[in-house]
Formats: sequence, C-alpha cells, structure tokens
Amino acid sequence: MIARHCGMSDPAIHYHFRSKSDIYEALLVEPEYGSPVPQGAAARQGIAEFMEQRFWWWAGDAELIRLLLREQLRGRPDSINYLLGAEQRYRAELAQVAQAVYGEGAGTIADLAWYLLAGALWDVVVAYGSGAQDIIEQDYFRMRVRHLINTALDAVDPLQP
Repeated sequence: MIARHCGMSDPAIHYHFRSKSDIYEALLVEPEYGSPVPQGAAARQGIAEFMEQRFWWWAGDAELIRLLLREQLRGRPDSINYLLGAEQRYRAELAQVAQAVYGEGAGTIADLAWYLLAGALWDVVVAYGSGAQDIIEQDYFRMRVRHLINTALDAVDPLQP
C-alpha cells in the first residue's frame, strides 16, 4: 500500500525498510514546522498565531496521530518517548514565546495550552477514527481550537506596563 501510494515498487520499499516497524520508526522524527520560534511575541495575537501554527501542523495528519496513539497505548517505548519529547518541545517553545507578555505565567499558559489542544486533537481522532480528518477540517473545529487557545491565554493576566 505504501509503495503504491508513493508510486514505487514493493522491492524498492523493502530495500530501505525491512519491516513495518522500520517504516514506523522512520516517522518518529522531530517535526519541521516551517517557521522558527519567534523570539518573544510582542502581543497576544502573535502568541495565538504561534499556537495555532503548531497545532495545525499536527492536525494536518490525523492518520499519523491515530498511529502514534495506537502504538503508545500498546506501550511502545519509542512512541511514548516521541510524545513526551513533542510535549516538552511544545511547552518550552510556547513558554519562550509567551514570556515577554505573560512573564512567569508563560509556563502556566504552555501547560494549559498543551492539555487543551492535545486533548481536543486526541478526542477527535479517537472518536472519529479514520473520519477524523473530515471533522478537523470543519469550521466548527477551527472555532473550537481558537476558543481553546483563548482560554489558555486568558488563564494568566499579561504583565502590566
């Protein structure tokens, strides 16, 4: 199936990957989001845009999320470590971006945003399975994500000038 999707022959896939496990392990790389971490967003809007950009990178491939969740539930250590690494990276980058506006509260925002946004994504993937991508692409889901981001940002008062 992978070979057909890529327009390759089965032997070409087997040359590079000896097993399905090898293919899966090749997927577990640090994401390339396409934009660098800004050095402290000047305003709430910049922080929200950063949060959305990172979220939509992950939400763009619900099948990958399904695969990751399934393997994590099976207790596969590389999958669990991948999730923990993604969580740590997200929280650290968001805290760095939010620091200028929210001070010490940036960590609270990063924690809350991770739990809200990851939870929303996992919920839709678990609830809708292979149809999750259709739900993710709906306007209602987009509005839900914006609301969750605002909820995280409203949890802490910005620094007063």
